[in-house]
Formats: sequence, structure tokens, C-alpha cells
Amino acid sequence: MKNLEKYPIFAYLRKSTNKKEQELSLIQQEEWINIISEKLGFNINNVKSYTETKSWFENKKRPMWNKMMKEIDKLKTPCILIAHDTSRLSRNPKDNLAITDRLYWDNWYKIKIKRIYFLWKGLKIHDWDSKTNKKILTDKLKQNYDESL
Repeated sequence: MKNLEKYPIFAYLRKSTNKKEQELSLIQQEEWINIISEKLGFNINNVKSYTETKSWFENKKRPMWNKMMKEIDKLKTPCILIAHDTSRLSRNPKDNLAITDRLYWDNWYKIKIKRIYFLWKGLKIHDWDSKTNKKILTDKLKQNYDESL
């Protein structure tokens, strides 16, 4: 995995709600990002984090998400993206499309995301890249969005 550290590495964290039970959500996500980075051999100091400290309803803009996407689009080489789980990334159909465009070289976007790492079924690190079955990936993103409604 060390050879992947030559790519810019971004982490995205987002609160789901402003409810009391979500108070520690960002702290927990940050801990998981650190664990994922450590297990993959990434230096945590090389991971640039974007954190939404406010929960946004599905049709609202996510300022840190948008900032991260602009940063990704400026890159000369594709990046690595880390999230606690895929539901952090999926908030609305527009953002789901932004992921697939940059992962699969769709809609005139060159590949800007080399790989996405996240936790799957507990503590197992899973990843998506341009070789991931696109239907499975898009179905999962849509499922995440549907569950958020």
C-alpha cells in the first residue's frame, strides 16, 4: 500500500444529524480514518481532511464536500479518498454522480479518484476503484441516499 501514498490522500467526515446520539460522530469517524490510514500504511499527516460539522439535509449544499471536490478536480494525479463508511459520501444523487464521474472517467471527467477506502461489515477495510463493478457501487450509493431520507 505504500506505493499509494504517492497520491494525494483526502478524508471526508460528515455528521448525519444534530441529535444527541450523534454528538461524538465526528470524533469516532476521525478515529476510524486514523485506523484505516495506519492499517494502509499512510502517514496521517499526509491526509487532508474535510469535515462537515453541521448535518445537511439532502437538498442542501455541503460546503466542505464542494471544497474537496474542487480540490480533487485541480489535481494532476488522481487521489485516494478515505471515509468511515460509504454513507458519509452519499448524501444526494448529484454527489453520488460526482463520485462515479471521478472514479470511472465519466461525463468528461478524467479519473480523479484512484481509490476509495472505507470500512465494510465491521472493521474490515474495503475499497472501490475504477475496476469495481459500477452497478454494485452505484446501487450502494443510491441505497445510502434512500436510507438517509
